[in-house]
Amino acid sequence: MTWNVDFIWMIHGTVKNHLGSFTKAMTNHMAEVYFRAWNKATGDFLDKMEVVCIQDLMQNAILLHRTSPVHGKVRQMVGYFHKRKGCQHVDRMLFELYKPILWRALSAPNHEVRANATLLFTEAFAVHDPAQSSQSIDATIQGQLDTLMGLLDDPHPLVRSSATLGVCRILGSCWELLPPTVVSDFLKKLNGLHDTSEKVRSTFLDMLLKVKAVRAAKFWDVCSMDHLLARLEHDSPPVCRRVVDLLFKSFFPVNESEKEWCCRCITLIQMNPRAARRFYQYASLHTAPTNIVKLMLSIRRVLNTCLPRQAELSQADLSQAELSQADLSQG
Repeated sequence: MTWNVDFIWMIHGTVKNHLGSFTKAMTNHMAEVYFRAWNKATGDFLDKMEVVCIQDLMQNAILLHRTSPVHGKVRQMVGYFHKRKGCQHVDRMLFELYKPILWRALSAPNHEVRANATLLFTEAFAVHDPAQSSQSIDATIQGQLDTLMGLLDDPHPLVRSSATLGVCRILGSCWELLPPTVVSDFLKKLNGLHDTSEKVRSTFLDMLLKVKAVRAAKFWDVCSMDHLLARLEHDSPPVCRRVVDLLFKSFFPVNESEKEWCCRCITLIQMNPRAARRFYQYASLHTAPTNIVKLMLSIRRVLNTCLPRQAELSQADLSQAELSQADLSQG
């Protein structure tokens, strides 16, 4: 029994019409069906599968509004192919099918198209033809890294946010494969802490939280403490919560002594008093109420100890001054 190649278009159309009613699991099963069918296809069937089905899904993932009920499911199906990168057959297909649509979409006038294309691009990175020479592949990847740098400067916050998420994903998976200078350039570029968009600032802090989880990386090499505290002092609750999450162990080390808690508290107040106030407003999100009470009692004990001593020193200084004045009068 042989199938008519035109049935592919009909079947694909039926799947798209019902995609809105699919669950996430059903969408994943359907993506697997597409992948297996493509993997076994040859000749005209392979060409139809790639252009009519897979490239059509890519196009829809770029052009559909994010509010569309099927946008996430289309992206899920395309992502199924992205996850199988590393196989020459898959890499070649992605390179050929994305070539006429992806690069154009990344510079489209519509910001949502650019943002959707950015998500696909960073998910599929690096898009290359495995049949090329090593030098050509290196040049292709360098060009794509340059494109990523440009997307981080896009005028629209949705695109910048999508690029930030994508670059973080790439750094997370390719950290040891990328040259140190490239990683350093991206981390410096990703410093969106003072971006005009709250979403971009929040995404940047999410990236710092991931950097913090990598022992070989230090988040303060990416963004200075002064800048983080400045944002904590003035920013919105979503951003402040992330800053506190990032800094909590530095200024409230629950596994240290209560004396150390007080020392860190004093340090924070000296660095930025208003930021310190915001820090302790959100501290209860990261530790038990009992630790908050212990800190308050510790601060009270320190004050009870220090204030009388300070008063005694002040009185001694006053007495010394009076004696000096008296000596001068007698002289």
